[in-house]
Amino acid sequence: MDDGRRKVLHLIDSYRIGGPGKTIINSARFIDDRRYGIEVASFVPRNEDLNEFGQAVRSAGIRYHGLSEARGLDRSQVTALRGVLAQGRFDILHCHGYKPDFLGYLACRKERHIRLVTTHHGWIENNIRQKLFVRAALALTRKMDGTICVASHLMDRLPARVQASWRSTLIHNALVLEDYAPSGRREGIRGDLGVADRATLIGVVGRLSSEKGCLEALEAFGELHRRIPEVYLAFIGEGPLEGELRARLDESPFRSQVFFTGHQSPVQPW
Repeated sequence: MDDGRRKVLHLIDSYRIGGPGKTIINSARFIDDRRYGIEVASFVPRNEDLNEFGQAVRSAGIRYHGLSEARGLDRSQVTALRGVLAQGRFDILHCHGYKPDFLGYLACRKERHIRLVTTHHGWIENNIRQKLFVRAALALTRKMDGTICVASHLMDRLPARVQASWRSTLIHNALVLEDYAPSGRREGIRGDLGVADRATLIGVVGRLSSEKGCLEALEAFGELHRRIPEVYLAFIGEGPLEGELRARLDESPFRSQVFFTGHQSPVQPW
């Protein structure tokens, strides 16, 4: 039954709850549900219907669709996405990431009643393959009905024709401050790490990847440690740079004062 609301399907290639995933969930939490109906889809291993991100979506009371995971662009994924779009009678498909952008374009190119929108949250460009994906995604923005960037330097990389049109806009990331209220876990976390209550503990929260500045953080920590010996550093997250970070620490005098906690969910207590 048509209740008069605009129906939006968010599509993201994520199995964990990162920054873009939180943005999607919080957008659904705070949007005017009298005007918009929000649902979410992401990719899960075949024969499964849920992952960590999907569980968080459902826990927030949002309808979730699990699409079968596949390497590269698989025609069956396009067919499955078209099925979800048709069944839900969506007005807008909002994509987040390279793969969702391309799948969304293929699924909607003959369905002109569905508006296709993408949000660029930032790009990982650690190798040639990833750089090619970024170039292709930027070129695809010419085909989008709307493009959102979360930072001005991302807007600057859009094709000039897209930048100059009404179809692109800048919307900065927001934080729901209530979600980061003190949780009473400070003493326990510090105790687990072996850090005294009065010692300075610095946290780097995010993917361990070059675009996050992890190597620069470690270098800066070395400078700080020379001036203030009683200081500690914790990397909260996982990623491809962990091996290099650990290798650099093996040669440093402060290796016992740097911690790797791995992925933490929920991350707010940290």
